[in-house]
Amino acid sequence: MKKGILGGTFDPIHRAHLEIASCALSEYGLDEILFMPAGDPYFKEGSRVTSPSLRLEMTKACIEEAGEPRFRCSDLEILDRNRTYTSDTILKLRHLYPDDILYFILGLDSLEALHTWHAPEVLLDNAVILCAMRQKERSGNETFFHGGTGGETKETGREEDEETRFLHAVLHLKERFPQAFPDIRQLHCPMIAMSSTLIREKAAAGEDLMPYVTPAVAHFIDEHHLYGI
Repeated sequence: MKKGILGGTFDPIHRAHLEIASCALSEYGLDEILFMPAGDPYFKEGSRVTSPSLRLEMTKACIEEAGEPRFRCSDLEILDRNRTYTSDTILKLRHLYPDDILYFILGLDSLEALHTWHAPEVLLDNAVILCAMRQKERSGNETFFHGGTGGETKETGREEDEETRFLHAVLHLKERFPQAFPDIRQLHCPMIAMSSTLIREKAAAGEDLMPYVTPAVAHFIDEHHLYGI
């Protein structure tokens, strides 16, 4: 089975998360996507984060509303009372699903910062990395460590910048972790300008959240008085 992992604080989960997951199902033929809210996200130290139980419940409500049978919510990190690291999580998943191919989904900013994560070589060794990029006309499913270094794009502007950033990030990881055998690919998605931070700010200002979150999530935020509502 080809299993995708989409992790994050999900504070709140929003439409872009669903779109990225849908693109992964379509482009790479994944059998399911695990939405995995972070338990104790060490990278959010000093920031106010909604309780794990509420974020898990909100994520479940969003996925149930989406109606995609290949979307599942995982409580693996939420149930871990210790500080959660992606490297530990991927090893747990490898133990739970030894015969599955794991696909870890992240954004370009995260790919560029991956060398700073805790034991990134563990993630690189145990999962295919799918990096969400702006959608454009390509053959798809390019692998930049197994079988080539990609190619130059003839496009200009932001897309070319993203392509260059991606290639530099991949080469940097290869140089930093030569002992690993990573498989890093592009995941092509429509550009969606939204973030959980933006949504929290709009919620606090009393603005309409429907362009950014599903009805179930908007109702959950209102019901639990999250983000200053």
